[in-house]
Amino acid sequence: MDSQGLPLLFILDILNEENCLVDWIDFIDYSIEKKWNINQTFSKIEEGLVDVFGREYSDNVVKRLRYYLLRKNSDC
Repeated sequence: MDSQGLPLLFILDILNEENCLVDWIDFIDYSIEKKWNINQTFSKIEEGLVDVFGREYSDNVVKRLRYYLLRKNSDC
């Protein structure tokens, strides 16, 4: 399901201007709780981060989030 509201790119841009960061662990946990499509969620995160911070930053965030999910799922 697609979300309605402000685009992630817009929010990331404002947070960047204010020197704020997103708690991506909380964001990904919330998206799972709300049963969002995980692949679509990662795609939107990656797209927004690339536009605001660049490919290298985006790749690092997504890689760490995927690692977090692997660890979280293996601890069950």
